[in-house]
Amino acid sequence: MTYAQKMRDERRIGYAEGVEDGIEINKKDLVVALKDLLEPAVLAERFKMPLERVLEILSQS
Repeated sequence: MTYAQKMRDERRIGYAEGVEDGIEINKKDLVVALKDLLEPAVLAERFKMPLERVLEILSQS
């Protein structure tokens, strides 16, 4: 593997991690925004998150 190939691979990995982080941040924002409209169990189902994670986000907001 050449240096250039290694750098491309690292860039792809970094990009993918950034996308995942962005999705997680958006999910958090949506959970907080919808907390008064939907029950935590519904939020967990809609955003495909564990209920415990939704409750954690709500307790931090």
